[in-house]
Amino acid sequence: MIEEIKTELKKESEVIAWQIVKTNRRSSQLYATAYIPESVREVEQESYSVSLMVGKEDKEWIGESSFTLISGQNVQEEVKAAVERARYVKNKSYTFPLPDENNGYESRQIRSDALKVVEKVKKDYEKVKNLQGVKLSYYEIFVNNSQLQIVNSNGLTVGEQTSDIFTEFVLLSADEKHEIYHSLKSRGYETLNLLEAIHDTAEMVRNTSLTQLAPTGKYNVLFSGETLDTLFNYFVSQSDAAGIYSGWSIFKEGETVIENPQGEMLDIESDPTLPSMIGSTRFDGNGVTRKKVALIHKNVFSGITATQKYACYTGKEATGPVGNIVVTAGNKSLDEIRKGKYLEVLQFSTFEPNYITGAFSGEIRFAKLFDEEGNVSYIKGGSVSGKMLDAFKNASLSREITHHESYVGPKGVLLENISVAGEEAM
Repeated sequence: MIEEIKTELKKESEVIAWQIVKTNRRSSQLYATAYIPESVREVEQESYSVSLMVGKEDKEWIGESSFTLISGQNVQEEVKAAVERARYVKNKSYTFPLPDENNGYESRQIRSDALKVVEKVKKDYEKVKNLQGVKLSYYEIFVNNSQLQIVNSNGLTVGEQTSDIFTEFVLLSADEKHEIYHSLKSRGYETLNLLEAIHDTAEMVRNTSLTQLAPTGKYNVLFSGETLDTLFNYFVSQSDAAGIYSGWSIFKEGETVIENPQGEMLDIESDPTLPSMIGSTRFDGNGVTRKKVALIHKNVFSGITATQKYACYTGKEATGPVGNIVVTAGNKSLDEIRKGKYLEVLQFSTFEPNYITGAFSGEIRFAKLFDEEGNVSYIKGGSVSGKMLDAFKNASLSREITHHESYVGPKGVLLENISVAGEEAM
């Protein structure tokens, strides 16, 4: 179908540039209620995402439009409709990538044994039967093989094959009054770490009946587990060319990020090359070869990620979007960090710092509150809030490292004097 789409695009005299992305995805899936499989199936989907540009009288501007094709759709009609839409759009001009020495096809971890992998994951779920105080409500498993091919009007042709595993589950308390959801994604079974996730979730479920609101106040807050996945997103977003071009990034190359830091110095990289990590691919959605970028080095803003569009706008090198977030370990062990009174948050309902202001507010789904003597209370509800640039002034990063879907970094991060809204003192 690629040749058919190209033929129709070339018929449109207004079209000055185009890109076609072919995606073929084969998914082996299992759905189960408790321990009983309800459905085992294989699904294959093929689609074509088309982006085009039309010229304007003033060459500084272009019109843009995109659409997705699946089998059975009329290619000519879709192209003509996209051209019509693009006529009413006025965006600053940029170009699609040119061919380079990296053109070609990349193959990574393609799994011909997808159903065997599904069976391995299924056996891990069966081990929940041996855990005390919890029940398995349901689980789903997806083992996906994807093939991507990108061609554009500049002559670029690249392709890549990847695989991934996604699974999600819900554990219930023995009395079925409480439940906790968890999901995992990995490039392979070996790095899925499902059993560890099941055990950690089981501990939370067992203690949910004992939870209470934390007293409102200021706390040292320890981020661990899945709460680390988005903790550094503000710094990553501020380091992207989109923010620099649009004017909402406050970071300046060569200048400090945190003013007068009292804690650990931040070192953050974007690395799309790490094996077995979800954020690792050779090419981005425009066919740009993705590159490793040191974003922040010893608290100094040092590097920028840029998609093709914003590389054109800013004059920066096109690196592709952020890959895996890699944070350098700190100097303290987790045992050293876990001293005195602190709140360790294991799960938020959501936690996503504002990418412009750095403000954050996360509702606590499960946490542990430790007093000076090490006694623990279990916390649910209330919220943790603050601003990233203030919160990281006195940060402690553990020297132990953990690997998540697209995060490699300290296993625990302690931020001091953070506001917690919970139960007001009487």
